[in-house]
Amino acid sequence: YLETDEEIAQARSPRFEGLRGLPFIGMHRLRERRSWLVSFSNLRPFGPRSTEMLRAGKEFVVIAGSIPPAAALYNLEAEQIYAFGNAHRNVICWAPHGRFLALCGFGNLAGDVDFWDRNKKNKIGSVNMPCAVEYGWSPDSRLFVTATTAPRMNVDNGIHVYRYDGSGPLS
Repeated sequence: YLETDEEIAQARSPRFEGLRGLPFIGMHRLRERRSWLVSFSNLRPFGPRSTEMLRAGKEFVVIAGSIPPAAALYNLEAEQIYAFGNAHRNVICWAPHGRFLALCGFGNLAGDVDFWDRNKKNKIGSVNMPCAVEYGWSPDSRLFVTATTAPRMNVDNGIHVYRYDGSGPLS
């Protein structure tokens, strides 16, 4: 996928309207190439903030729009499958097995994380992980780990381990 940002002048209007989209180019088979545009015209002037493809390559999640942005799951035809809703999130983190998904608000956001079950399409937990600098899933998709480290953060450094549903931290 590829993010674009275009300015289009309308023929009869002196103002410009920003048009944001996410062109998606798929190769289902070696000889069949198709492309789609995931449109965010209703989310102007802010386009995609984060995109992440499922490791199996069959679906992808996009976080887009003004604060709080909307997150949604799309198939390879660029059709929306599920809307996760609006929340202060800017990071998408798929579990290695592809069933669980963490939508995170890291960096300049408060550290809130929502855990989703992709198969059941429901939120299975939420937790606040403030000051997380590093994050990721365990290889078996059962644990989510965050770390607060220097030099980005010089206080409250440590590692925290949570279950796939956000329960924890584990001791």
